[in-house]
Amino acid sequence: MRALVVAFFVILLGSEAVIAGDVEQPAGQDVKLTSKQIELIGLKTAVASEGVLTRDIWLNGEVTADQDRTLQIMPKAGGVIVELKKTLGDDVRANDTLALIESQDIPAAWATYDVARSKADLADNQFARNETLWNKKVIAEEDYLVSKQGATEAQAQLKAAVQKLALFGIDPTKMPEMASANFTSSRVPVTAPMTGTIVEKKIAIGDQVTEQSPLFRLANLDKVWVIANAFEPDMASLKVGLQASVKLRAYPQRTFEGTITWVSQVLDEKTRTLAVRVELDNQERLLKPGSFARVLVLVPEKSTSLSVPPAAVQRQDKDQIVFVDEGSGVYKRRVVKTALQAPGAIEIVQGLKAGERVVTEGSFVLKSELEKSNFGED
Repeated sequence: MRALVVAFFVILLGSEAVIAGDVEQPAGQDVKLTSKQIELIGLKTAVASEGVLTRDIWLNGEVTADQDRTLQIMPKAGGVIVELKKTLGDDVRANDTLALIESQDIPAAWATYDVARSKADLADNQFARNETLWNKKVIAEEDYLVSKQGATEAQAQLKAAVQKLALFGIDPTKMPEMASANFTSSRVPVTAPMTGTIVEKKIAIGDQVTEQSPLFRLANLDKVWVIANAFEPDMASLKVGLQASVKLRAYPQRTFEGTITWVSQVLDEKTRTLAVRVELDNQERLLKPGSFARVLVLVPEKSTSLSVPPAAVQRQDKDQIVFVDEGSGVYKRRVVKTALQAPGAIEIVQGLKAGERVVTEGSFVLKSELEKSNFGED
């Protein structure tokens, strides 16, 4: 085995550098290399640094519309669909007309308003006259109070009639005087209450609808959700506020960054998983509801820890070692104690200080050279 290691080192250095046996060995557990040898080995180093040590949790999920920005559109009045202005997939702005309904509800509402207005005018006049007579002690107080009550009730009925017309977008105070007979039929517009995309259309021309009939489903897709499923071993680690990276099959070269905004408190009885919601920006409209997604969540294991890349740590007999760059081509063997390991980092709890530079690529070669040298001495 040692012969194979020496042969590997010879091939790596090539004819332009001394072989491993010729590498200068200072006293102790050091390896010294020339600049040419460092270049041929491809030796690289990294700084031991303190930071947040994280581990990866991968989840499967599905892109969905933001339910807080999704709504069903109902008609203001019942009737027959006579025209469609927008259809499935159309982008619309707030107050855009989506459809027109031929309705008898407006004539009925206007008639109710017309009657209520007449009654209110009559009751107001009666109350004004009785108030004058009561002040002159001509009529009894009871007659005065009855007329006052009548005027109050008439005004309440008029207010209700005005509010009914307002549901249809009609303000009678801004319209010319009209007789209810002129309202034999009217077209009521169905308008978009917000900017979004029509993701569902449930009507066609000629359909009879009521005020409870869903006509369209509108979704604002500027932001979308990814609903992912976490298995029980990972549940305790997932919390609101953690950063998440989302990958989609449609865009294998892209990563979409988001944040966990909700973690369910209830376990799915069938799948034994916990729903986790990641919110993503979707201004480019690349994220399509219904798409399969892979979600990577970086879970902090420790808020502050000293770590190095995993390649820096080598096992030698019962020890875990690193090679510390001492400068001038000298690399000192250092026994360390490790703890948590995460993708791209391993925690060092003993044997190394923050700021020290350790060998990453090439550390195995240094270990092999050190072992060969010690074997020669033996």
